Amino acid sequence: MPMYDVKEELNILNPKQVRIYKDEFNMLKLELRGNGNGDKGKCSAVEAVMGFPLTYSDHFISFITIKDGKRDEEMGMIEDVKKLDSKSRKVLRTELKRSYFMPQITKIKRMKEAHGIMNFDVETDKGAREFETKYKEDI
Repeated sequence: MPMYDVKEELNILNPKQVRIYKDEFNMLKLELRGNGNGDKGKCSAVEAVMGFPLTYSDHFISFITIKDGKRDEEMGMIEDVKKLDSKSRKVLRTELKRSYFMPQITKIKRMKEAHGIMNFDVETDKGAREFETKYKEDI
């Protein structure tokens, strides 16, 4: 019985052909450079998504194209961020840090419920914050 290779189903991008940058509108762009035969490649606005954000954050980063302001389809994935060129790596890590910003709550100062909305006033490791959730179950 042949072994199943999950990589056959993944579109792993060659990090040597990938350039990641922010455009003049601060949109994250991924440019797939050609393979050296004069092909300029393809450039798309993308959203970077971690495959394993808690345990393996520098590996298996997926790029979803953005079309008309909405997620469209997966363009491909980078197996290891460290294999990108230094500029692309810096832009990608900055973007992932921004989009996966998750302060840790260190103290709950106040909780108030009104009309099914929970309002929280908390201290976090990044400073004071207030936020709301719908219903107690959403916490």
